Amino acid sequence: MSRFFAGSDSDSDSSSEEEQIQRAPAQVFTFSDDEEEVKRVVRSAKEKRYEELTNIIKQIRNYKKIKDMSSMLTSFEELQKAYTKAVPVIQKEENGQTPRFFTRCLVEMEDFINEMWEDREGRKNMNKNNSKSLTSMRQKLRKYIKDFKKKFQNSGRIQTNLMMRKRKRRS
Repeated sequence: MSRFFAGSDSDSDSSSEEEQIQRAPAQVFTFSDDEEEVKRVVRSAKEKRYEELTNIIKQIRNYKKIKDMSSMLTSFEELQKAYTKAVPVIQKEENGQTPRFFTRCLVEMEDFINEMWEDREGRKNMNKNNSKSLTSMRQKLRKYIKDFKKKFQNSGRIQTNLMMRKRKRRS
């Protein structure tokens, strides 16, 4: 017979079948006091979206400092997605006005990319991956800003920020 019928009284059972199978006792889970005292923090949709945007912007600024163009490109793409997610909240909470920290980030990125692009020696000394990322970043950023201007023509704040930046370059 099989092991599963170990309790049977059959004479044909072998000695190995008569052994009982030992089972491990079930583990008991207890909650520590620390876990019980943690309270959930309720945050508004605006806070969540803005925090996501600011975290990505911080990453981009760090990548600018170390001139890691490939990581900066990845973060820029994340920033675009995060902003797209945040647009309904911005429309509701800010009356369609793009947050100043977001436009400032775009302006800073454009200036940084242009500086990097103009430095031919620096571009030649870059590794292949960073060089390609710089090129694609430049194209994507230009296109994004162009589309961004068209989409938000009504916002006077964006226009003034972009116009002030152009004036600073000329002087």
